[in-house]
Amino acid sequence: MDNSTLSMMGAVTNVLNMTDNANGTDFWNMTDFENMTTAMTTSKATPYRPNAWLLDGTRKFTRVYRYLSYTVGIPGNFLTFLILIRMKPFTSVQVWLTGLSVIDLVIMVFRCIFIESQVSYAGNIIWYPTTATCILEYIMTWTAEYCNYMFFLAMSVERFIAVWFPLRMSSLTKPLYAAVGIASIVFVVVLIQCHHFWTIFASGTGCFIKREHRDFWKFIWIDTVEAWVFRAIPLLGVVLLNILIVVRLALNRRNIKTALSEDQIKEKQKQQRQINRLLSAATAFFFVSVMPDIIFRLTGKYWGDIWTDWVALRNYWIVMNVSAVLRVGNHAGNFIFYILVAKRFRNELFYLLTCGNKGEHNGVKGKIGTGGKIISK
Repeated sequence: MDNSTLSMMGAVTNVLNMTDNANGTDFWNMTDFENMTTAMTTSKATPYRPNAWLLDGTRKFTRVYRYLSYTVGIPGNFLTFLILIRMKPFTSVQVWLTGLSVIDLVIMVFRCIFIESQVSYAGNIIWYPTTATCILEYIMTWTAEYCNYMFFLAMSVERFIAVWFPLRMSSLTKPLYAAVGIASIVFVVVLIQCHHFWTIFASGTGCFIKREHRDFWKFIWIDTVEAWVFRAIPLLGVVLLNILIVVRLALNRRNIKTALSEDQIKEKQKQQRQINRLLSAATAFFFVSVMPDIIFRLTGKYWGDIWTDWVALRNYWIVMNVSAVLRVGNHAGNFIFYILVAKRFRNELFYLLTCGNKGEHNGVKGKIGTGGKIISK
């Protein structure tokens, strides 16, 4: 085995070996990511080894994609938060979506501060992490990451209640209940992550697991709690609940029509239609974004010996980057999809950006009010 191959293997080990690196297969560890791609691109190419142009192109693409995600995600989530708290009536679904925008904003901001600022565009180390910054980064970013899954599960439960028990929806789903649910989920997730205070430490350019806690981190935290409790099970719940929602939707509509007057039906539909569009868009985008990452994490042990099998390493590399890129987009793309699917969201955004000044909206000139309505001409 030549020196370039040995150099590559050392870099690969830093990124992919979960028992040593606290970031595991997380492609956000940009220092080790850059080292890995640099070593791999300078290794002698073979028909089975990833081509240098592919690896270098992947590195550049993911870097640009991350920067674009920050550019869209940080202001987008902030604007989403402002718009949702202005939309009336303020429903429980809006509370969950508002909480979702906040945790997505937290992820983007902390990743940008603690990860991207560590490595320059040229690949030079700007600053080195400390144990305190490692703990803060992990608790803040992974709390937001796990809450993202839990919030979608909770929103699916609420939507399930609205479809199965439409006449009791107003009593079972209230903004106060949603706020309490958000606070409870955040508290439990933070509490579970307290182990970071004694299991990780900073060394050189990254955060690492203390030797005596490696088995706990690998077999209990990564393979069980992180992979199943915080990712796979919530996603499975979202899928099953949405299937049941689709199956029961037509029947529940007939039940509503027999119990409510036509005016009441129209009013309820008008209030919920736009919010449901936001929720549907966010849920669909969430599923597409995180499913590859979950499959990658749960099947990582079955990829073969990536240390000696270049075919396995090539496939591992491609899937790792695709799933990581999609996961990043999950926290930045909701704002774009909200604009595309919800007219009221677009109206509120227009009103917010123009500060309610006089202008033309939907062909009508006048002063734009909350909800995009013309309040004066």
